[in-house]
Amino acid sequence: MAIRCLEFVDSTYGVLSAMLEAAEAEGGDSIAIQTDPIKIASRGAGPDFEAASTQTDPLDIILGTRQPTDIPLDDPSLQDFLRDILPILERDLELNLQSHAFDGYDVQWDDPRTGVTRLHTLTLPTALRPASPGKQPSSAPQGETSDHSGEGLQCTSLAWNSVGRVLAVGGVLARWSLASRKLQADQPDVMVECSSCLMCLAAHPTLPAVIAGGTYMGEVLVWDFTAPEPLVASSRLERVSHRDPVSKVAWVKTPGSYDKNAYLLVSSATDGLLYVWSLDNRLTQPIGMYQVKPSPGKEIVVGGPKQHKKSTTNTGSKPEAWMWGSAGREALWGVARALWQSARTALSFSSFDPQTFLLGTETGSLHRCNLRRDPHFGRSPDSMRKDETLLASDPILFSYTPHTGPVNALQASPFHRNLFASGGSDGRLLFRSLLQTAPELSIDTSASIFGLHWSPHRPALIAVGTARGEVLLFDIKPPDSPSAAPPPVFALQFNHSSELPYLAVGDGLGRVMVFELSSELSVGQDGEREALDRLAAGSGGSGDDDELRG
Repeated sequence: MAIRCLEFVDSTYGVLSAMLEAAEAEGGDSIAIQTDPIKIASRGAGPDFEAASTQTDPLDIILGTRQPTDIPLDDPSLQDFLRDILPILERDLELNLQSHAFDGYDVQWDDPRTGVTRLHTLTLPTALRPASPGKQPSSAPQGETSDHSGEGLQCTSLAWNSVGRVLAVGGVLARWSLASRKLQADQPDVMVECSSCLMCLAAHPTLPAVIAGGTYMGEVLVWDFTAPEPLVASSRLERVSHRDPVSKVAWVKTPGSYDKNAYLLVSSATDGLLYVWSLDNRLTQPIGMYQVKPSPGKEIVVGGPKQHKKSTTNTGSKPEAWMWGSAGREALWGVARALWQSARTALSFSSFDPQTFLLGTETGSLHRCNLRRDPHFGRSPDSMRKDETLLASDPILFSYTPHTGPVNALQASPFHRNLFASGGSDGRLLFRSLLQTAPELSIDTSASIFGLHWSPHRPALIAVGTARGEVLLFDIKPPDSPSAAPPPVFALQFNHSSELPYLAVGDGLGRVMVFELSSELSVGQDGEREALDRLAAGSGGSGDDDELRG
């Protein structure tokens, strides 16, 4: 049967009809099909509404176009209100003082992080690394960095810029932007080679692209990486300047200036002198001078284009001339490394008094000093004559109990105006009060301390770097509750199954604790049996102490 016609007709009564007609043929019939009625329902929906109101100041008061009306204190309505509300407030405040509901509770706005993770290991390109004497170049696989790839270099200083996204490294000036997606660990974003080793760095407190540094030759340099020529200021060796390696540079707020970017630069060196510099004259001449190692009966006078020493006692000595040697860059690096380790002075300014600073010397002495000891401190370079003579001022106000070796690092606490920490070659980390000569707390690290830094986030946390390659973090906050002495351990047993690296410990309280050991403590390592052989042969203590770790 052939289909001739198929029609769909819309009904105004909501009924859909379809008629299927077949062509009449011999023996054919007409067929009609109708669907069941479609049920239609109408329903309305809408949100529920609630009314709410708040009381605010009129818009003109918020915008400042009209001042609010002051209510006199003797207004009867105000008196009635205070009379009714004050007893309630006093009662609640007294209850809050007696409540211990939130004792020991610290708000954690971010998800806590556990452990310490090494994110990057930054190195200079291989071609620029001076080779150590007797050392062969590193043969690390391509794309990997050897842990000893920079043995010919030492990182003499570090400085984060004012926004904390760029890290500058001393030696040669190298800068990495750690926020960049194109970060390459062995390729700094900016690299500047100096005439000699860069001994110290200090980032400008408010200008992210400005950084100052001091060199092994005694130069003081300032770079601005937004300028077409980054080196914007430098001291001149032929004029008044350091003649020994610069050990520290620091930025100090210009006194009396309302410009947030106005800072002076202070430099100290192993020659025992401090200079104050200004960017207004591009460091062509210092505007202040201090003698940080005063000797009785002597004074230092500096003036004109040449530097000379004048002694009140007739010693007959003449100033030593600085002679440029013919040694190559690698020889200078070697001398600079040795000097940086043995002849440093430490300097730190107070966060609470910009003119107060702490000074540590290579003889172990510690002093509290002040730049205001110079009556001309903070003067403009324009007020100085070109050939004006500088008289060294004595900045020392107070001295402390010394270290028994050179003071390599110290810093004033950024959270407490009277607290500072110092570390030296004697391996002691000392916490001191500005008002007391003796240290308040002493920690023996058993290794020379080369660097320390207070955490800017946790007031009681301090990081220390030692000669053994350790980074030590000390938390000087006492525990919330004094801990009792742990009970003695009477029994312990390793699990003999390699699949279950457990250690069982039994103590004097009848407890048995089971610890799961890490892979480092449960998987055999190369050289362990040889270490036992050497120990049994009586040679375990000949230079292999670091192989036996507790």
